[in-house]
Formats: sequence, structure tokens, C-alpha cells
Amino acid sequence: DQHYEWIRIIIDDMANPDGYFEAGRLFVGKAISTDYDATFGYSSSMRDDAKKQKTIGGKTFIASRAGSRAREVRFQMNHLKDSEANYYGNLEMAVGSSSDVLLIKNPNDTYNSQHWVVCGLLHTLAPVIHQNQDLTYRYQKRFVLRELR
Repeated sequence: DQHYEWIRIIIDDMANPDGYFEAGRLFVGKAISTDYDATFGYSSSMRDDAKKQKTIGGKTFIASRAGSRAREVRFQMNHLKDSEANYYGNLEMAVGSSSDVLLIKNPNDTYNSQHWVVCGLLHTLAPVIHQNQDLTYRYQKRFVLRELR
């Protein structure tokens, strides 16, 4: 393992004479690809944190901020090996619920990536559960990820 405090990226594109480049976020770090995908029941829903209040006269007032709508993704990983379960435990220790996590459901599906790539925060820190006596794939873990806006 190597650890760095900073990284420099040089982008040299001869086809871009103006030199204009725009990026939203850049992730550099470890990644994991497990032997098994998330179990059936993977869900993606929209959350809206706008505050609604009804007056005595029956009118509804809505206080909405920019960025109050975001996706929430829920999924469970079953059949995890020791090393995969340890990775997720270490991930939670490193980022907790206050640092960004990047979820790419299927890196090969570029057509649907805008729907299944989520940059967010771990909303719920759930335990790694010992699910069975299989000597190779014996752990499970649940995730709730809220998209950053």
C-alpha cells in the first residue's frame, strides 16, 4: 500500500487548442469488485428534503433549497469473502458517514451509467454479518448511500 497527500494530473490534449477542461469531481483511491453482485432488491429512489407546512387556513407553504432532491440507493451484498468483508469494514472506518464514496454498479454499462453511478455519503453504517458456515463466501453487508448534490 502506498499513501499520498496530494496528486498532480497533467492533461495534454492536442485536439483541444483552447486548453479548456472542466471536471466536477475526481476520485483516486482503492476500488473493489466482488465475486458476486448485489442481491436482488437493489433500489434507487428520490429523496426530497423540502419542508412543507400547512397554515390554519389550509394553504401549504413549501421551503425548498437548491440541492434538496437527491437519490438514495439501498442494496445488500451477500456471499462476501473474508477479504471483501474486511475491505467494507475498513472503508467505513476510513470514511464513516462524512466522506464521499463512489458507487459504480456496472462499470461496463456506459449507456446506463448516469442512472447507476452514485457519488454520495454512506447514510447508514451497518455491521458485517456472518451469514452461514460456507468457508469461502460467508458474510453479508447492507448499504444505504445518499447522493451528494
